[in-house]
Amino acid sequence: MTMFGQTKTATGENVPVRAHENSLMLRSPREELALIHDQMDRLINRVFGGTGLTGGILDFQPAVDLYETEKTITLFAEVPGYQPDQITVETTRDTFTITGERKALYDEDKASAQRTGGIVSAGRFRVTGTLPGEIDPEKAKATFKNGILELTMPRTEQVRPAAIKVPVSA
Repeated sequence: MTMFGQTKTATGENVPVRAHENSLMLRSPREELALIHDQMDRLINRVFGGTGLTGGILDFQPAVDLYETEKTITLFAEVPGYQPDQITVETTRDTFTITGERKALYDEDKASAQRTGGIVSAGRFRVTGTLPGEIDPEKAKATFKNGILELTMPRTEQVRPAAIKVPVSA
């Protein structure tokens, strides 16, 4: 059973709440629109065979977590069904872009699909964003394990937080 409602965040913003079975999830309006967009894409892809809103191949938006310390900014992206050679990572001093593209994992010419949800279909994605600080793009390193991409980006020396004693005069 799914229930819908709204709650207020600490900043006073109304956020949709969806409770499904015993879980409670808060979503921003932007996340709700992205979810609706993805669901419409999947529906159109199933009904019309790959002519979704995003252009023919079932696109998705990977889940991304971003963490920062004094010395590094680390990003984790969930990209199931992709191999390292199907993913491209680019960084600048203050942005990241991760793209990926894969061919279908199952040959639909050899069997007729009885039910599809886009799991084995050809796919592509692109996620880009602004980093919470300046990094050294030449020293960024990416690793991939079990469908999780980890991107570690060292901060530049001049933007690392440092305690500076400021003299107080009368």
